[in-house]
Amino acid sequence: MNFYFFRDKDGNEIDLLIKRNGILYPIEVKKHINCDKGDITAFKQLDKIPDMQRGEGCVVCMADDVFPITKTDMAVGVRYL
Repeated sequence: MNFYFFRDKDGNEIDLLIKRNGILYPIEVKKHINCDKGDITAFKQLDKIPDMQRGEGCVVCMADDVFPITKTDMAVGVRYL
């Protein structure tokens, strides 16, 4: 398992990427409560990397619960870590 930070030439960034078995799992960290699709827009940049698959992603935030943002990406309240 390897850990990375991602930033492309256009300024898209992902706070943490975990690479395991050839799959990239993106994690974004936010200090607000209301996570939404705007918090994961950079995740789609990973789909452009040749020979690499993107796994489920999450936003770690101040929410009180765990809830879906998309079919494959979740918001996770920091208290669940």
